[in-house]
Amino acid sequence: MKGKRIFIGLLAFILLFSGCASAETKSVLRLWDFTSNDVNKAFWREHPELEHTNIAFDPFDDLLKQIEQTQPDALILNLWNDDLNRCIDAGLTADLSSSPTIAQAVSRMAPWIQALVTTEDGQILALPTGASVSPFYWYQDAWDAAGLTQEDVPQSYTELLDFLDAWARNPAKGVCASRLLRWHTGKEQYDYMYWLTELLLLSHEMQQRYAGEAVTFNTPEFIELARRSRETGQALYQAEPRQSKRNSMLQLFQSDISGGEHANKGRPYGMSHTVPLRITSDQPKLSWLRVKVAFIRQGSPLFEEALLLLEQLLQNQHWQHDHILYTDFAPGDYPYENGRTGHVDEGWLADYRGYDGAFVAYPLSFNEARDGKALSAKEKLMMRFFVGQITAEDFAQKLDELLL
Repeated sequence: MKGKRIFIGLLAFILLFSGCASAETKSVLRLWDFTSNDVNKAFWREHPELEHTNIAFDPFDDLLKQIEQTQPDALILNLWNDDLNRCIDAGLTADLSSSPTIAQAVSRMAPWIQALVTTEDGQILALPTGASVSPFYWYQDAWDAAGLTQEDVPQSYTELLDFLDAWARNPAKGVCASRLLRWHTGKEQYDYMYWLTELLLLSHEMQQRYAGEAVTFNTPEFIELARRSRETGQALYQAEPRQSKRNSMLQLFQSDISGGEHANKGRPYGMSHTVPLRITSDQPKLSWLRVKVAFIRQGSPLFEEALLLLEQLLQNQHWQHDHILYTDFAPGDYPYENGRTGHVDEGWLADYRGYDGAFVAYPLSFNEARDGKALSAKEKLMMRFFVGQITAEDFAQKLDELLL
C-alpha cells in the first residue's frame, strides 16, 4: 500500500511538472520591421501563449534573400521602399482571405489599394495598414487673388515650368509661388531649385515605372528639364520676397512630396487641385501613394498565430491612415495624438475617391528609409548641380551611377 501511494504521488508530480512545462511553452512569432506602435501591448496580454522576437535585417541588402535566410513569420513593408510584387512573384506571401476580419476590411478599401494586394481569384496576399497621398497642390484662394482661372492650371511638369517662368516675370501682389514648407537646402537661393527638381525626379521616375521601363535619368528630356528647373528656381528666387515675408502671403502651390497636412489641411478640395506626376500632358495622369502593408510568409509554421496578429493591426488604426484606406470613411473632425484636431472635408474625400488619374505606389530609387547612403549622395549631387559645379548632363549621368 505504501509503495502504491509513492507511485501515485510520483505520477501526480510528473503530471503537474508536465503541465507547468506545457504552460510555459509559448509560440514565438518572428517579426520583420514591426515597431512598438504597430502592435498594441494589450494584444500580448490577451495572448499569453504568444511571444515575439524582432528579426535583425540589413535595409541595404537584397530583400528576398534575407527573407529566405531569416524565415520571419510576419512582415511589414513600406511600399515606397520595397516592391511587394517581388515577394508575391517569389511565392512568399500567404493568402489571408481565410480571415473574415481581414477580408471584410480589405473589401471596404479603395479599389486602387485593393488592387495592390488581391488576386483575380480572391486571394488577399497582404493587408494594407496605412496609406497617405503626396500631391503637388494648387490653392484656390491664391489662384483667385492672382486673377488666374482654371485654364491657367498646369497639367504637367513642363507646363508648370512655363507657368512659373511667366509668373517670375510678373508676380501678383500679395501672392507667392510657394512658401516652400519643408523645402530647405540651408541656402534660400537654392530652395526653389530643390522644390522643383524633386518634383521632376518623382514625375520622371513614376512615368518610367508606370510604363514598365527601367529607371534612368540620363535622357535628353530629363537633362533639358533639369537645366530649366535650375533656371526657373533662380528666377523665382530673384522675383519673390524672402521666405520670412512669404510666410504671411497666399501661396499658389504646396508640394506634399516630402510630407504634408492630412486631407489638405481640411480644405474642401484635394485631387482636383493637383499637378499630375507627368512630364507632358499627353502622358498618363499619376499621383503617388505611400502605402504600408503587412503579410505572412508562405510556409510559416505559425500562420494562425500570425493571422491573429494581423487582425489586431486593424484595431490599432488611426484616422490619418483610414481616411485614405477606406471608401466608407466619414468626413468630420478627428483628434491627433497630441490633442490637436484635424478636419477631413466631404469635398476632399469626394475628390480623392473620384480621382480621374491613377494612384501608384512604386518604391523610389532614392529613399531615406531604405538607403540613407544613396539619399545623401543624391542630395549632395543636387547641391553641386544647383551651385553650378556640374552641368545638367553630369547631374543626369551621376544620378544613374547611384542606381548601380
